[in-house]
Amino acid sequence: MEFSDEVDRVTQQSSAARARAEAKTDVARKGVYSGAKTGKFHRPLVLIWHELHENQLAWLRVPEGPLRHEDRQLFDASSRRNLSDLASIPAQEWWSLCEGIGWTLMGCVALSWCEAPKAGLVWDALKRVPPPFTATPGNIRACQLLNPSVLPGTNRLSDLRLAADKDSVVLAALVSARIDAVELDLDMSTLSNANAQVASFLLRSKPTDTMRQDVRDTLMTHWKKTVVGGVFDV
Repeated sequence: MEFSDEVDRVTQQSSAARARAEAKTDVARKGVYSGAKTGKFHRPLVLIWHELHENQLAWLRVPEGPLRHEDRQLFDASSRRNLSDLASIPAQEWWSLCEGIGWTLMGCVALSWCEAPKAGLVWDALKRVPPPFTATPGNIRACQLLNPSVLPGTNRLSDLRLAADKDSVVLAALVSARIDAVELDLDMSTLSNANAQVASFLLRSKPTDTMRQDVRDTLMTHWKKTVVGGVFDV
């Protein structure tokens, strides 16, 4: 027998063995999770919750390097697949799960992908996440996975502020969701008076081209002074 034929035979046997093992795992999983609520693709909600949080950890652990962006995109794609699995789940069922496990930012994000999501319910859940809600890369990444249907249709800060209804945590989450292009369309006085939490997220935002660079620099300096040394200085 030629060496290449032997390699093919061993490879086929290995593939068959993996397939049998995976089939046994699927059977065992169905038995173990029998009775558990499942998503659109018949996966238990508790597994979806777990995988979303494991993906978040894996995303954060991707090392610096030339392929970091591409590697993180793989975890983003995996998270979006998990989130899409919740489309047929009533929001109240996911809410009950998170009430039992404890509210996390990723749990709130997932709520936004449940059946007929309502923005107000998502923001109510967000307020249940233990503070402080800071402008860390992980928090910003999570907010960028929010369902677009619960977000304002524009990137204007005035619209984000209106949607937040004077709540700093919600406004910070909305800025995070639009962090790649925030239009700073409020007057200078209002922008300068942003509290430390909102300012910390605005510092990490990428503004549109509607503001002069010198004005932007002035605001950045002011926001840094507002944030430095406090709980939101991360």
